[in-house]
Amino acid sequence: MFKVLTEDQELKEVPLDTNGTYGGDPDFPETTSGCFLGLSNYTAYDSCPKPECFNKKLVDDQCPSCMAAVQPTPYGYCKVLMEVEGEIKSYTMFHRELSSIIGSFDPKLCENDICNLAAATFQGTYQFLEKRGTIIYITKS
Repeated sequence: MFKVLTEDQELKEVPLDTNGTYGGDPDFPETTSGCFLGLSNYTAYDSCPKPECFNKKLVDDQCPSCMAAVQPTPYGYCKVLMEVEGEIKSYTMFHRELSSIIGSFDPKLCENDICNLAAATFQGTYQFLEKRGTIIYITKS
């Protein structure tokens, strides 16, 4: 079940519990531990700024979720390589999760600048949740 928050409501981060699950929800995936190896293919795009649209990519300056013509918000995603249990795996990571690790950055930066920023700050082992190949939560181990 999803709840759309209004602007005056605060989004609270649900912590990982001692079993490594997200908020103790048995239906949610367990965390994975992995070592960051690299980042590539950062792609910036214009997205819908409305929270209920979850940064949906605009098509012809219109949001395909809410169908509104909106002032775009820059957003982006990339591929990250992680070593997980001796295997190298590729995941998609969106701007929000990436900025939680490397700090706030302009999504319109060129890919080389973002890769250099990530190489300088995104080091070591991380606990993360992934669903269908996309990292949806990440924290330093």
